[in-house]
This record gives sequence, structure tokens and C-alpha cells, in this order.
Amino acid sequence: MSDDVQLSFRNADENDTEQLATMSVQFYQEDPGGDPMTADKVRRTAAELSAHPDKGRIIIFSERGCTVGYGILIHFWSNEYGGDIIFIDELYVIPEARNRGIATSFFHSVFLQYAGVAVAFQLEVTPRNSRAKDLYLRLGFRPAKNAFMFLRNGARQAPGECG
Repeated sequence: MSDDVQLSFRNADENDTEQLATMSVQFYQEDPGGDPMTADKVRRTAAELSAHPDKGRIIIFSERGCTVGYGILIHFWSNEYGGDIIFIDELYVIPEARNRGIATSFFHSVFLQYAGVAVAFQLEVTPRNSRAKDLYLRLGFRPAKNAFMFLRNGARQAPGECG
């Protein structure tokens, strides 16, 4: 990234919610993962993280004073790794701001900020998103040995009766 780009990262506030919702919906349209994204989900996430900052935070990316992306960081303790893991739940840069090193700068900022605090960083990437996967590999992320599995609450089968 060139030195003349004025890039900054800051915690989101309530004034960012609608623009954040627009970007998040766009992100899921470009790179569908699990459930479709809605503005209401984003509003609930923003409210939850604002009320409970110990769970995580939303970072707004600004370039020359204009919002160009966001990242959502979720914190959790891992018994296996013996400390806090920072899960990068979402990372999005608007199309017209891509290929300028913004995502890389964001990661370096996060790595620096959580040095000595987090024992690891985790993220997920859709199989077809090769550009993101290449970035993550360049930054040092590697596929985990364990597979990620998911069960929506209320969707499991009732266990059989004993007897």
C-alpha cells in the first residue's frame, strides 16, 4: 500500500450500523456461505457487541475519511490452546477499494493489537473464495487439523429412549 493512502481502523458505533448492514448484505451476496444475511441480523450483532464488548467488536475501515470495509472480531477462550482466540467472523472491503492492501493492513493491525493477548487467530473461508484463501495463506493461516462442524439449535433429532 502506498504511503499517500490515509487508512484507519476504528471501533464501530451506532452511526455505522446502516452502512455496516449494507456492506454485510453485499458481502453475503458476493460470497454466500451459510444463511443469507439480513440487515436485521447485522443490527442485532451491532447491538449485542455494543452491549457486551467482552464478546467482540466491529472494526470500520476508513480510507481518506470514507468507509471502505469492516471486520467483525469475536473473542473466546480455548481450553485446547490455553487462551483467547480471536475469530475473524467477517472481513469485507468494498469492491472499488480492493487490491490496495487494506485487508492486509487490517490483519497486521489486529495481530499487533492482540500480541500477547490472543494465543491464536481463526477464520473461515468459503471453498470457492480463492482470493481470500490466498491472502490468508500469505498471512500465515493454515487449514486446521479438525473439520469445522455446525448444528443449528433446535435442528437435532430427539435421542432414542433407553430401555
